[in-house]
Order: sequence, then structure tokens, then C-alpha cells
Amino acid sequence: KCIKLFKQLLQEDVNIMIDNTNVTVAHRKEYIDLAKQYGYICRCIELTTGGDIDVFRHNTHYRNYKTVGDVSVFKDVVFYTMRKNYAAPVVEEGFVDVTTIDALSLINKNTIDPDYFLYYY
Repeated sequence: KCIKLFKQLLQEDVNIMIDNTNVTVAHRKEYIDLAKQYGYICRCIELTTGGDIDVFRHNTHYRNYKTVGDVSVFKDVVFYTMRKNYAAPVVEEGFVDVTTIDALSLINKNTIDPDYFLYYY
């Protein structure tokens, strides 16, 4: 579904940003190859959390809470599998640059939804 929409947007020659969890080189390669085929350049912005499973667990419970259950809670095995298979993105994959940002440093406790700080599990 994402690849189909991505291809459509490439054909429309618009700027595209993909917000997706592509933890392996193989998953990212499909997007990079298509982008290059259409003459696009690829940049990667990697948001990290230090691999702390508790952060992922908290976020999935928060999304579930805020959507009144429409978004399911991910099981821990999903997080452990993603962490095990994770390969950090590198320029050699076809990116012109890779920028890594600590996602936790972006949280501004004064402006974020107060519900985010509730204890969910």
C-alpha cells in the first residue's frame, strides 16, 4: 500500500517524505531504488530512542489510549524483533546524507499532550 502510493507520488514529481519504520536495509532499498529511478535524491532522518523498549511500549499504549482502542497495542515481541533486525541507515545505501536525532530530546514537557505522561501499563 505504501509503495503503491509512493510510486504514484513519484510520477507526480512532488516532494515526498516517508514516515515509516524501515528497520532493515532491504526495506529501505525498495524506496531508494524507486526514488532514484525517478531522479529523486534521498535523505534519511533517523529518530532514535536508545533502543529502550519501555519507550516503544509507552508509545503504543499512548496511541491506543488516544484513539480509544482504534489503534492496537503492539505486543512486546514486535519491539524485540524490530530491535534485533535493526540496521542503522548509512549513506552507502543510497542516501545523500543520514542525520540522527535523539527523539527523546525533542519532547517539550510544556507543549506536549499531558496525557502522554500518564502511566499506561
